[in-house]
Amino acid sequence: MKQRMISRCFFLTCVFLFLTISISIIAYSNEIIPLTDAHMIDFERCEIIAEKITDSYGNDYNENVMRFDAGWNGFASFDLDGAYARITGAFVAADDTSSDAELNAAIFVDGVQCFSMSRYTKQQPKQEFDIDLSGACRLDIKTSNAYESNGKSLYLVETKFEKSGEVLPFTEWYSLRNTVLIDSHSYEATKSLGVDSYGELHNGSLRFDASHDSYALFNLNKQYHSFSASLAPGNDTSSDIKMDITIYCDDNVVFSEQGITRLDPKMAINLDVTDVGVLRVETDAEYDGNYDAYLYIYDDILK
Repeated sequence: MKQRMISRCFFLTCVFLFLTISISIIAYSNEIIPLTDAHMIDFERCEIIAEKITDSYGNDYNENVMRFDAGWNGFASFDLDGAYARITGAFVAADDTSSDAELNAAIFVDGVQCFSMSRYTKQQPKQEFDIDLSGACRLDIKTSNAYESNGKSLYLVETKFEKSGEVLPFTEWYSLRNTVLIDSHSYEATKSLGVDSYGELHNGSLRFDASHDSYALFNLNKQYHSFSASLAPGNDTSSDIKMDITIYCDDNVVFSEQGITRLDPKMAINLDVTDVGVLRVETDAEYDGNYDAYLYIYDDILK
């Protein structure tokens, strides 16, 4: 009898410990982190605000609100390091947003677009998102306005991160903007939300002025294996222009396209850059000087 009681006590103790540990694990894995406590590593023209805002539908938001100046391409970037499971939230327009404002927003996880909205106006209800962050390194939230001007604000509300129960393996996220720029001419890299001639949204851009025979040399230093990106004319490219692009890996031509116009949709670039020291991009245009011949490399990822 005594042995039975001991066995029963031992069994109940094990069950209690199992339930306690299980509950603790579940509680930890579902730990909610407000946007205001996340690790923001880069930002421009955005701010976390404490005062109450009212959206165009009359809904009030009192905390955990981030304002983006979409008129000037506000953005925020967060370091995840494999520690988060998901992010939820919504975009809204404030009650004082201009009636002519047409706002863009996109969310990228490790350079891949996971949410986008184009030409959002105050007449539309809030736009909610729920994004898986498992094993992710970086999160970028970027905005713009269809007609660039000041005072076009977009608000991020009800945004929360869910922490993982454990840190998952992740791959560092890199782009050509992370490399050393050896030399360039009529070239500019931007972190802000990019918009191509078809209105598609992109995670930053590498802008080449083909009318001035632009080029850029990037030092890969034999540190990467693959390079992927999208190539497209920008929404600031003239209609009657034809552009060429050539990409070299250590003086070897690995990609070439001629006669690109504003009417051409984006095209994919996928290159093997194993043991490549220098990546060189050259562009030119059929006409010089009087035309806007802007060719963009978008969403570039180095691995």
